[in-house]
Amino acid sequence: MGHTLAEKIIMKHIGGKSVKPGDLVVVEPDCVVIHDIYTAFLQDKMKKMGLTKVWNTDKIVIMHDHLMPACLEGDPRSLEAGYELVKEYGIRHFHATGGIVHQEAAIDISNVMLLVDGKATRVGFQTVDGKKVRVAKATGKVID
Repeated sequence: MGHTLAEKIIMKHIGGKSVKPGDLVVVEPDCVVIHDIYTAFLQDKMKKMGLTKVWNTDKIVIMHDHLMPACLEGDPRSLEAGYELVKEYGIRHFHATGGIVHQEAAIDISNVMLLVDGKATRVGFQTVDGKKVRVAKATGKVID
């Protein structure tokens, strides 16, 4: 039987030796990505273990994305830990630009699309029984 994609990638990294589910293999990762949510935990563990360096400063990426901007009480600690890890261990790839924002905010009406009968539509107006009503331009259906 053939190998899965994951098995083929692992086999390439261990010199072509065949692997199967359940096998224990040790490989050097191509890249390790650490999200901001885990930086404080990681920093604490590394200090407890007495680690003074990382195996490859070029293969580690720390990303601030979920906690930017900081919304919860513990978020600033995780963000600080990211900066401290970069400085302390010389990690070269650090992205502190933010990404996913978990924050309630107003929505501008220009970012909302009206759907009528499952079709995106613009709004038009018609007079029905002497009264001005809104209609879906895509379907002609009254939406008032």
